[in-house]
Amino acid sequence: MKICIIGGGTAGWWCAAYMNKFLDAEITLIESNDIPILGVGESSLPQIKTFFDAIKLEKTMLLILMMLIVLVATFNILSSLFMVVSERKEDIAILKTLGLYSSDVTKIFIYQGMLLSLVGVFFGVIFGLIISYNLDVIISIIEYAKGD
Repeated sequence: MKICIIGGGTAGWWCAAYMNKFLDAEITLIESNDIPILGVGESSLPQIKTFFDAIKLEKTMLLILMMLIVLVATFNILSSLFMVVSERKEDIAILKTLGLYSSDVTKIFIYQGMLLSLVGVFFGVIFGLIISYNLDVIISIIEYAKGD
């Protein structure tokens, strides 16, 4: 993300430093003593710090939430694979009797897990794109249902 701040003085440098620290953005500060920085005055600097602290906390919480979602999905895939293995013990024994190596049987279940993961990722991306492109409509429906 690229951000350009036009202004000068202490407020411009202060705002650029905090944006660079908390937003991981490329900051360009155009120094001009004739043009004051818009929306940032000396009295609003503590509010900006609080705002960027809130953004940093929000980014951290979203990261933790996404990691938990991925962890739950991983456990779901593993548990379904363990259930398939336990249900198919007789079939696995027949395959081994016919001459299939244990590594080949393991590969079958690894491929099944990869296929399940890829199908989940595919549908997740499709549903995510549909939701993000129609987010305004979804929000208005939710607001209408709530009565806002």
